[in-house]
Amino acid sequence: MRPPARRHIVRGVLLALGLLLLLALGFLIARVAIPGYQGYSAAQSLRTLAANGLDPSEAPELAAAIAQIDNSMNALASGTQPLYPLFRAAGGVTAYGGVVAAAPELLELGRIYTALANEVSPLLGSALGDGTTLERGAALAAALGNDPERVARMVAHAEAGAAAYTQVDPTDLPPALASRFVAVEPLVAVLPRLLPALPGLPTLLGMEEPRTLLVLVQNNNEVRPTGGFITAVGRVTLDKGQITEMDFQDSYAVFRKDAILDYPTAPPPLQKYMGIPYITFRDSNWSPDLATSGAIARAIYNNDTGTDFDDIVTIDLHAVQTLITALSPLELEGLDEPITGDNIITIMRELWAQPLDSDEEITGNLGKWWRERKDFIPKLAQAALDKVLKGKADPIALATAALQTLDTRAIQLLVQDESVSSVLAAQGWDGTLAPLPNADFLAVVDTNMGYNKVDAVIERDLDYAVTWPVDADGQPLAVANITYTHTYTGEANLCEPKPIYGDTYDAMIERCYFDYVRLYVPVGSTLEGIAGVDADSISSQRGEKGTQVFAGYLQVKPGESKTVTFTYRLPATLTEEGYALRIERQSGTGPLPVQLDIGGVRDAFVLSDGRIDWMPPQAATNATSSESN
Repeated sequence: MRPPARRHIVRGVLLALGLLLLLALGFLIARVAIPGYQGYSAAQSLRTLAANGLDPSEAPELAAAIAQIDNSMNALASGTQPLYPLFRAAGGVTAYGGVVAAAPELLELGRIYTALANEVSPLLGSALGDGTTLERGAALAAALGNDPERVARMVAHAEAGAAAYTQVDPTDLPPALASRFVAVEPLVAVLPRLLPALPGLPTLLGMEEPRTLLVLVQNNNEVRPTGGFITAVGRVTLDKGQITEMDFQDSYAVFRKDAILDYPTAPPPLQKYMGIPYITFRDSNWSPDLATSGAIARAIYNNDTGTDFDDIVTIDLHAVQTLITALSPLELEGLDEPITGDNIITIMRELWAQPLDSDEEITGNLGKWWRERKDFIPKLAQAALDKVLKGKADPIALATAALQTLDTRAIQLLVQDESVSSVLAAQGWDGTLAPLPNADFLAVVDTNMGYNKVDAVIERDLDYAVTWPVDADGQPLAVANITYTHTYTGEANLCEPKPIYGDTYDAMIERCYFDYVRLYVPVGSTLEGIAGVDADSISSQRGEKGTQVFAGYLQVKPGESKTVTFTYRLPATLTEEGYALRIERQSGTGPLPVQLDIGGVRDAFVLSDGRIDWMPPQAATNATSSESN
């Protein structure tokens, strides 16, 4: 038998261990329960404040509640860390095992985003005052613009949150929680991209002085270099976040018949293939570089109207459809059905042929129809703006849509203020040609020269190959194949490049395609030949932003595919070692399927954004590793 004294010692040790475990458990519970309760109470206070409507006087209370939640999340994350192994083991044990197992990642997400909210909370007073949603947002952006260090911290939190979000698998969560988790994905993706641009918002919204934007409405069914034919133009003036002027008119109205001799001479291709002797405002976007075309548009606009503006915004049909989808449904007086992203293009085509609030069709009084055919544009713009200003739009959906239109170059912003323009350029939102130094460059630029809307049914794809030279000082051989497919398979109702209207908008689509294609490549490249274009149309010349341009003219009939092949030598300075390629997709065109063969390294992808920077996989991996180190 064990001596009584030893039994007492064992019992004492076990009792002490038990007490220690209880104390440890109690300590852990306290570390979790207390901050958890405090965070819950603060969250309830936030809900109550939001439900009753917020005003500037409640900003301190709001900031205090957010700060408490931030403290609670930090305490919960650190307090539960010793329990993480137990959490992991709970996965699949019960119906809520997935939530428990994902608790570390969910807590980290909560910690990151409450820290982000805590950065904003001291400035919320400026966003809770009177005024429209636009005015309050501009006031908050102005406050952020005066505190760049705070913005930098917010961006860092947003980037960390986007990375942490990907670590949680929604399928591991209960359906009710999973649906909410997935719903915030657009916000998670948008924040890292939009936050750096916020400090420039006050300038654009005229917080310091009135700002006038010239809005170029581009019809990309008739592709032009910056995205589409300039079908309408609008002046929008903002003063301290309020729109004090919004006036849209047909682009043909910006014209002075008595000043024809003042207009610039048209480029030779426009003269030869379209019979256009001089450049008017509607044809001012011959250069795919928006800064270059914008300078020409400004000069002509000033001369024709006697007025000036600050910045340029372009918007095409892709942008209209994307933004209307985010604002759907949209009511427009005179229409029997609400406008949505699904029907907006059809409705616009119908209103073009039969103007809103008019009994005049294209087949009737042609002059009256001509004057009224674009009357719906300002009415549509006003209806969309009213919904935003009245706070009836989903801000996350609208921000996501805006970001998508900027990334795809459906909207482009050319801003004179350098602090804003640098941000836009870094994001690729300014519509400029931007070849990289010491890198390959490729930009396909089409100009519809058929006086029609055939680009609505044209598909493109790009096949690009580079062969490295045998000699160390030789020039790499580049071959770019651009295939155009005319997806309308009926008979062409017109196969001549003439400004003739049909009975409907579709009649302008069902025609032959007349295109002047330009390929922008690195300066110093030398052309060896172009196949698939008219032989007498081939040219090679220096281009904008330090590029070389090869060009030619072609025709594509309905149901036909035609490939244009550019063969040229790249500069000898481009070598296999350190090779990089930037491809820019023309604004107004659809997603571009791309196939690459760079010295035997193959890749394929669809370019939906405005541009992509590509390196061979191994080089890209090395570059990423170098950056992370």
